[in-house]
Amino acid sequence: MPQVSLAQLADLGVRRVSTGSLPYRAAIEAAVRVAQNIRTGASPPAAAAYSSMQTRLVEFDRMASPD
Repeated sequence: MPQVSLAQLADLGVRRVSTGSLPYRAAIEAAVRVAQNIRTGASPPAAAAYSSMQTRLVEFDRMASPD
């Protein structure tokens, strides 16, 4: 129910929200757009630097497995 915010769901007692296949489908859509842009000579979309992604992954790991 996209029209219901996370705060509203929490107020209703919801403790877990699932995105289902949305992240996968969004990633495939982004990959297709990159391929189409490269094929047609258009500029590829902006992407995070590898160092930024590494920092995000390390931070995520810290939050997911606290000491």
